Amino acid sequence: MKKYFTLCSMLFIGLFAYANTGGSARANLLLSSFSMQTLPQWITYVSTVFIVLIALTVGYQLAVYLKKKNTIIDDGPANTLVAAVMGLLAFILAFAFSVTTNRFDTRKGLLLEEVNTIETLYMRADLIPEQYQAQVKKDIIDYVNARVQLIHAPDSIEYYAQRSIELQNDIWSVSKTLANEDLQNADIVSLFIGSVNDLITMQNMRYTVGIMYRIPTAVWALLYILILFSMLSMGYLFGLKKERNWYMFIILSIAFSAVIILIADLDKSGTSTTSIIKVSQQPMLDLQQRLLLR
Repeated sequence: MKKYFTLCSMLFIGLFAYANTGGSARANLLLSSFSMQTLPQWITYVSTVFIVLIALTVGYQLAVYLKKKNTIIDDGPANTLVAAVMGLLAFILAFAFSVTTNRFDTRKGLLLEEVNTIETLYMRADLIPEQYQAQVKKDIIDYVNARVQLIHAPDSIEYYAQRSIELQNDIWSVSKTLANEDLQNADIVSLFIGSVNDLITMQNMRYTVGIMYRIPTAVWALLYILILFSMLSMGYLFGLKKERNWYMFIILSIAFSAVIILIADLDKSGTSTTSIIKVSQQPMLDLQQRLLLR
């Protein structure tokens, strides 16, 4: 058991030394080139299952080997190690799950805010001079249509994001024209321009929260390292008692893999056709129908 503790300590010390001797830059480069977002769900799931099963088996075989060598006295230290590592793993899992669920709720809130912003802008378009109303309303409807089309093709988000920016620029050009004109209803025009600003802000917020904000790859790496160590320790404990129950091993691997898939899916919710959990886009669909009926 002391050898096992020594091995774990040497590994952590080695990683720390590597990070503080210039290795951190190389590690960051390696981590930045990998993202959980690029992996299909089934690869993540199957890989996690195999990692857990292999770690449990290796830990079990290590304990059996050391016991045959009579180098193990009792399983007290092993129980302590398993409890400590599993506690750390539970903390990281809870942290990752909390981050993804909070961002999921934020995305839902931003969707409702954007729907309200678009509808408010459409109604305020009735207040600007008549020669600009038709073009602005057409641009707003096209903007909503782009949003709806994105629902069915989330993998084309960059294209529709660029299309949205083009429509925003068209509407903003009208706003600049109105601002330069000497109008008697300047206060009403200011309300319209304020709504245009809100539209642009909501676009930036939804894109940033929905696409750019993700669980850092370093957190995923730490999570899998803790899974590896915790399953090694648990397999080691099973080996001390010579209780290798394949059904239990399989259940553990499936359970941990399911949790990882849940977190990964929440992390990229709605940004991929393979996402299982998605933010309902019904408010945007309802807005499209309301605008078409006006």
